Amino acid sequence: MVLVRNIPPDPDESVSEHVEHFFSVNHHGHYLTHQKMKFTSKQHEHGRNDNVEIVYGKVKKVVYNANNLAKLVDRRKSLQNWLVYYENKNTRNPEKRPRTKTGFLGLWGKAVDAIDYYTAEIEKLSKEEATERERLVSDPKAIMPAAFVSFRTRWGAAVCAQTQQSSNPTLWLTEWAPEPRDVYWSNLAIPFVELTMRRLIMAVAFFFLTFFFMIPIAFVQSLANIEGIEKVVPFLKPLIEKEVVSSFIKGFLSGIALKIFMIFLPTILMIMSKIEGYISISALERKSAAKFYLFILVNVFLANVIAGAAFEQLNTFVNKETPNKYPVIVGTAIPAKATFFITYIMLDGWAGVASEILRLKPLIIYHLKNTFLVKTEQDREQAMDPGSLDFASSEPRIQLYFLLGLVYSVVTPIFLPFLVVFFSLSYVVFRHQEATERERLVSDPKAIMPAAFVSFRTRWGAAVCAQTQQSSNPTLWLTEWAPEPRDVYWSNLAIPFVELTMRRLIMAVAFFFLTFFFMIPIAFVQSLANIEGIEKVVPFLKPLIEKEVVSSFIKGFLSGIALKIFMIFLPTILMIMSKIEGYISISALERKSAAKFYLFILVNVFLANVIAGAAFEQLNTFVNKETPNKYPVIVGTAIPAKATFFITYIMLDGWAGVASEILRLKPLIIYHLKNTFLVKTEQDREQAMDPGSLDFASSEPRIQLYFLLGLVYSVVTPIFLPFLVVFFSLSYVVFRHQVH
Repeated sequence: MVLVRNIPPDPDESVSEHVEHFFSVNHHGHYLTHQKMKFTSKQHEHGRNDNVEIVYGKVKKVVYNANNLAKLVDRRKSLQNWLVYYENKNTRNPEKRPRTKTGFLGLWGKAVDAIDYYTAEIEKLSKEEATERERLVSDPKAIMPAAFVSFRTRWGAAVCAQTQQSSNPTLWLTEWAPEPRDVYWSNLAIPFVELTMRRLIMAVAFFFLTFFFMIPIAFVQSLANIEGIEKVVPFLKPLIEKEVVSSFIKGFLSGIALKIFMIFLPTILMIMSKIEGYISISALERKSAAKFYLFILVNVFLANVIAGAAFEQLNTFVNKETPNKYPVIVGTAIPAKATFFITYIMLDGWAGVASEILRLKPLIIYHLKNTFLVKTEQDREQAMDPGSLDFASSEPRIQLYFLLGLVYSVVTPIFLPFLVVFFSLSYVVFRHQEATERERLVSDPKAIMPAAFVSFRTRWGAAVCAQTQQSSNPTLWLTEWAPEPRDVYWSNLAIPFVELTMRRLIMAVAFFFLTFFFMIPIAFVQSLANIEGIEKVVPFLKPLIEKEVVSSFIKGFLSGIALKIFMIFLPTILMIMSKIEGYISISALERKSAAKFYLFILVNVFLANVIAGAAFEQLNTFVNKETPNKYPVIVGTAIPAKATFFITYIMLDGWAGVASEILRLKPLIIYHLKNTFLVKTEQDREQAMDPGSLDFASSEPRIQLYFLLGLVYSVVTPIFLPFLVVFFSLSYVVFRHQVH
């Protein structure tokens, strides 16, 4: 569907006839019809408009101005809500009919029967609505120069939306139509010339708002101190001079003044975007977000870096003979501001995420509404409405933090952990809010994923499509076999090809370092996992640690527990890496995670023990550069020497793993905890008893490793085989039982 604006008037035809005639001639064979939209200048809550009426078929209708009708509808809804309230009140106490006054808010005027009064008022408004509807249809002045045009094909709609329709570029303006609930109706009828002037004025206003923002703030902050307040309100001088009040003014009032300006800023930018004349709510939010990002880029990042450098090197900036040093000064100032931006992320980013999950402000507003305003269930539902995520202010902040990460990741690497914590918390919190509490208000056409599931008449046709390149550009129209709907990992469907390639390259490098340098963090943790290391970190526990039982436990088990904890979290880390790589099915994610886990344990369990053992035992030979031909012999000799270690490994990791799988102590304990504290209904009990699926991503790689050990040691150390046969026999019995 295409939106057409600035339809020129025609003395011989109505707007509807003019639209049909124009598109029938200029888009013959593609034009289907156009639609009637009644719009109001008042945008209803959540961007919806209850007066939108769409008529399909070959009916000649256009856009009507229904502002007066909308006021009548809102008035009738309000009266209907009051009627429901008084009817409920009468139901609870039928002996006494509720009464109300006919004046403002029922505070004064003639006292009348409330139910009869509101019933009569609703009937009166219903008649006025019907009269207003008839007037809209018959009044040519109510017709606006805009229409929503439908085409028979998407190709015809695309041609119309992306081309100029008239020799006069200010008439017959076309663009892709937003959804009816996404349309910002007030801006549909703005003429082209006025639209251009509005955007020019707002661009100038935004420039001054951005680059001269500190002037009004500095003025307010000049008053936000003891002397300034005493000049403005001298009668408050005795109160201000009290120690508590003066400390508060000196410490917080200037910051509060800045915070108040920043709170109102997104609203100001949204008003500016509305004045610019954008026709959809999603476009207004995107433009407001773009303005807010530019604003904080200038006033938070550039202002702190450049202004800080200017004040610190004021003599150099004043000296006109050294302009070539300006880039060096600014470049030096960037890492110097790292501490400030770390603090900024902690105060603005971390605290913002915490406030989003706590949501104290909506909670307080809800309880105030519930106490003073809620009369009916409809009022309660409106009071409980969580609203939408504030895209116009949240997204620019994320962009700023990402920019800070790009700038400081090289010059100040300590910056990155603070950023990772922010993005991790934001991902968890906003995903939770979007999935469980918020409502996605506007379905922007641009938000539709560039992916589709295509069905074919034959398997041959599907196979040809899935296994061949569909376009001369190998990054477009990518095809593959579709997974089952329940197997689709929906978050990865819309990742572009170039980004997908970069993700997989980065994850490959990350997996390489994780695999070959895994022992570094483990060695660090294990260095702390001893008596001396713990006493350094927590010296107040020294009396407890020196007890024989505790010290024996630390010496015997703590280092192994540290390694075990790393290994427990490893499958989860590998699954996250596979998700980042962009695989589109859950089964593919499990296969890739299993492959990574197998390579990891192959390197860190098998090769590390064999090669590292040989290296330590024959260290002189490895150091001696004159005998490199002996390396294969040394490694070959080390393989049978490690048979005892791997037999022990199979008994401890393999046999014990099979036993734990049949006992399933962990799920049993979790079930009893849930059953004790969380289960309230039978559905909760069924969910608590759900055994889950076999952990393919961690079980299958271990079986592959044991099979590899069997192939290696079946010839050189035949005693190895009985232990392996016992493991596979137990695994077959146990896993078959678990699956069935």
